[in-house]
Amino acid sequence: VLRLLRLAVLLTHRRNPSLEPQVELLAEGDKLTLSIDAKWLEANPLTAAELEIESNRQTDIGWPLTITAC
Repeated sequence: VLRLLRLAVLLTHRRNPSLEPQVELLAEGDKLTLSIDAKWLEANPLTAAELEIESNRQTDIGWPLTITAC
């Protein structure tokens, strides 16, 4: 649950539903894969960078997280 909450905070920090990306989350055991619209990631480079940092943090402690653009 903590992992999902951390991602939710990153993706909704603007508090404007019209600016939130379409995402798909796939869970396989402990591994999470988050797919986000590529155009949204390009338009939001700071959030994209924060997601990459979060992916590294979670993976480093044994919770694999992959962020993919679709």
